[in-house]
Amino acid sequence: MADQEAYQSAMREAANAAWDHDWNLAIQYYRSALDLVPHDPQATAGLALSLLEAGEYPEALTAYERVSQLVPGDPLPYEKMAEILAAMGQKTEAAKKHLAIGEMYFNRKDIPRALPHWEEAVALDTNIAQAHMRLAVVYERNRETIPVAIYEYIELARLLQNYGQTPKAEQSLQRASKLDPLNAEVRNALDDLKRGQPIQRQQRVSSSASLMHTTPSVEETDDEYLLDETGISEDRRSPADEAARQGIEVLADLIWAEEMAPAAQASLLQAIDYQQIGDLEGAIEAYSQAFDAGIDHPALRLNLGLLYQAAHRNQDAANLLSQVRDDPNYSLAANIALGKSYLAEDDVMTAN
Repeated sequence: MADQEAYQSAMREAANAAWDHDWNLAIQYYRSALDLVPHDPQATAGLALSLLEAGEYPEALTAYERVSQLVPGDPLPYEKMAEILAAMGQKTEAAKKHLAIGEMYFNRKDIPRALPHWEEAVALDTNIAQAHMRLAVVYERNRETIPVAIYEYIELARLLQNYGQTPKAEQSLQRASKLDPLNAEVRNALDDLKRGQPIQRQQRVSSSASLMHTTPSVEETDDEYLLDETGISEDRRSPADEAARQGIEVLADLIWAEEMAPAAQASLLQAIDYQQIGDLEGAIEAYSQAFDAGIDHPALRLNLGLLYQAAHRNQDAANLLSQVRDDPNYSLAANIALGKSYLAEDDVMTAN
């Protein structure tokens, strides 16, 4: 009973000293409390904060390590440890703490809180592969942050290449290529990888867009979308979405091959850009111009057909999709989309 009263008295005196910003006195009282109750989380956390405020970084770091053991899963002591390590110039260790904090929030399905810590991790140490992976997968799910996702995938590939994991590095770059088949940095990185040359470090892309507007919901970002130790898992894309992406890659290859008239090349490039940013009418018009300029390819017919379907121009869609329904590269997507177009057209006729 006497020990409990002494503990309470020491904690009160410590709190009063902390209120007065007398950190040395607070340290003294918190240590007295811990002498009486050695594993008390509250006293340990108070001691850690007082040591930090007093500028006693090594001792504060040790105290916060102890807090993290007493209160497992609490991000706060890790945040303080990251702050201390950064102040001590130990950026790599600070980055690891930020990564750990991000993973804690991620496990709670709290992506908005996880994201800044993954960002801080790669800002402190660009060689934190796990943080690059998390950022890439989160940022690819919003159109406005696609350039950031591409940067992160290239950085991830660079690190995987350094680790001798060439197939995984190529997989990461292929993921980036799907986001923007025309991206020169991605193509250069793929070329370096295939030639056995080191992938060049990219200039960091700003992610200044508001996280409130760019962060996907928990339902859209879960473990099934993420890289793990075995590689990169694929998104849950519909056959039409996947075929459209493949079609864009094929058309992009035609552009890079420079085997078409400049007018057709310009129209096709514009069409791909419009399709990737979701400008339906712009993409339809540009693909139509490319078609009129002499580009006749199954990938173009498929993508234009899918765009027509999205625009509810079902007869136009059916006309083009029926022309690629037997193509082994696009048959599944074309037949599914064709069925939807016919069904939608029947609904219109019935309504009339």
